[in-house]
Amino acid sequence: MPLNDLTGKRYGSLTVLRRDDSRLSGDAFWICRCGRCGREKSIRGTYLTGPRAYKDCGCSWNERKADLTGRTMGGVSVMERLPENRYGQKTYRVRCAVCGAERIMVQHDLLGKPRDCGCTARAETNERLRNQAADASSRSIYNGAKIAAAFAEKPMPTSTTGFRWVRWYPRNNCWCATFRVAGQRYFKYGFETPESAYKWAKEEHEKAVKEHGITEKEE
Repeated sequence: MPLNDLTGKRYGSLTVLRRDDSRLSGDAFWICRCGRCGREKSIRGTYLTGPRAYKDCGCSWNERKADLTGRTMGGVSVMERLPENRYGQKTYRVRCAVCGAERIMVQHDLLGKPRDCGCTARAETNERLRNQAADASSRSIYNGAKIAAAFAEKPMPTSTTGFRWVRWYPRNNCWCATFRVAGQRYFKYGFETPESAYKWAKEEHEKAVKEHGITEKEE
């Protein structure tokens, strides 16, 4: 059976350089360079292409076992290992180079060499929440309803009937009226004309707006 030449191929972090000529009996071995640590290692071919293929030379496993105290991992400096584990992971007290705070991080996150302790993501999330709150305020939300929409009566640009809240109901071959106020849906079908559907919708919509205590704000 001809040998499947793996030279030049990449498996995970491993790049196959050449066949290991010192091991010619049995399965083929290949000299590989690990992209994670730069080390060269002879690896059995089936360990590169099989269902449980290697992703690196073993350096990631060694890192998981190693004590990271005193090392700089990405944007954080590891100060000390803590006695307790979290989610089955070793925990460390670290200092963030971005915000300067001391925090506790698990080893898995540290091995990913994070850019910071998570402070940037937290700041972005808080900013997004503030923007959402400001946007809601600018859109004049009251009791779960957008005031501008609650008092709008003109048909939507996508309307095919020329009436707001009115559409054709093919299931019963009639016109229906439907709208929402403060998250509550109002619906009725059986109308013979779109005008009659709109008349019902307009009256019920005015009642619903009053029931929910929505008042039109002065600009």
